[in-house]
Amino acid sequence: MEREEMMADARAALSSTAVNYVFDELQQEYLNELIQAEVGGLTASTAHASMKVLASVQSRLQSIVNEKLMQARKGR
Repeated sequence: MEREEMMADARAALSSTAVNYVFDELQQEYLNELIQAEVGGLTASTAHASMKVLASVQSRLQSIVNEKLMQARKGR
């Protein structure tokens, strides 16, 4: 049951207006930092890494949801 709850929470997070707002705001913030930073500088590297982490979090949440969908399809 714990896995089912985690999958439901992941789906809710991906559907959440607030969560999506935060992801979008952070993505824009990191993009602005990257644009304004010196090429190859620490700020640019940090902004790039932050963007990658943000995308990884979204991807991991989606993977949890997809796992549930795959299990449901196998159960048919």
